[in-house]
Amino acid sequence: DPDRLIQCPYDNHHKIRARRFPYHLVKCRKNHPELEKLLATCPFNARHLVPKADLGDHVSKCKDKRLIEQDIARCSSGSQRDEMNVVSTRKAPPCDEDWEKGGYFFLPCSAAFSQVLSSISAWDAMIPEMPFT
Repeated sequence: DPDRLIQCPYDNHHKIRARRFPYHLVKCRKNHPELEKLLATCPFNARHLVPKADLGDHVSKCKDKRLIEQDIARCSSGSQRDEMNVVSTRKAPPCDEDWEKGGYFFLPCSAAFSQVLSSISAWDAMIPEMPFT
């Protein structure tokens, strides 16, 4: 539920809506650098901040770990693995470009674009050169 309230790990008086929690964590982390050194981020969910001493226990019980393990199990099942190993039979279209060959490539310009370019050149010619000191 994006509207449920979550307690900030940096300040117990802060109750933040779930949808704003990641933004609040960034802000509050900057305001409490001394606590940042004591807390560790869960590798399965960045919203889980726990004391560094409790991280191992949290990781073993984290609900998000189970979700990731389920995804891994589903991906490693035979049908998913076969779908991921499909080799493409598509062939690239022939290309006449030679990027190793020197020279410049010009696009045909419209009359309006040519006028803009010439007016820019004329404007540049009117600006006096400023000597560098």
